[in-house]
Amino acid sequence: MIIQAFTGFLAATIITATPTSSSYLSTRSIPDNQNSTPSEMIVVNAGSILGTKPPNPEITPLRVRLYITAYSSSPDETDDTPFITASGKRVRHGIVASNYLPLGAKIKIPDIFGETVFVVEDRMHRRFNDRIDIWMPTKRDALVFGKKLAEVEILLD
Repeated sequence: MIIQAFTGFLAATIITATPTSSSYLSTRSIPDNQNSTPSEMIVVNAGSILGTKPPNPEITPLRVRLYITAYSSSPDETDDTPFITASGKRVRHGIVASNYLPLGAKIKIPDIFGETVFVVEDRMHRRFNDRIDIWMPTKRDALVFGKKLAEVEILLD
């Protein structure tokens, strides 16, 4: 069975599994067509994806290695409503922008933020489909944060 995981950046990542091996899925890492950085995805206990009961009821999140950047509500970084996200909510701590994850998706970035859970509530310029953008209260905070490569856990409900 072949499952296409996401649209956009991760569409090139193919997950393969058989219905009898629902505990573990294997993946292939395929270079991103924009900057030749490989995307990586690991899925375990994927029984819910395959419609079978996993051996452990605790679902393990998807893990993807992505660039993490930051943005603020400054007018030069946003549209004409800098404090309102694409989902219609006001910006706040814990908001991230992503173009390939659905609005409302929850993620963690443990290498940088520990157990903090972020929610996708905003979108980025369409040319950025290979990163997560974290909202910060000031432009200075965003600039100091810079650009980092880290593992992102996409939390499954």
